[in-house]
Amino acid sequence: MKPTASETIALGYLDRINAFLASFQTFPARGSLRNEIREGLRISYRGQSLDL
Repeated sequence: MKPTASETIALGYLDRINAFLASFQTFPARGSLRNEIREGLRISYRGQSLDL
């Protein structure tokens, strides 16, 4: 059975999230450290979105 457009979009979104998280193995200290909010929290901007 062929996936619906919604399923295809959702799977693509999950693939991008997984790729972003996997990239932290290469650059674990990427982003701005925000210890004043929570110890060890890093915030990274990607395009027009905010990644926490």
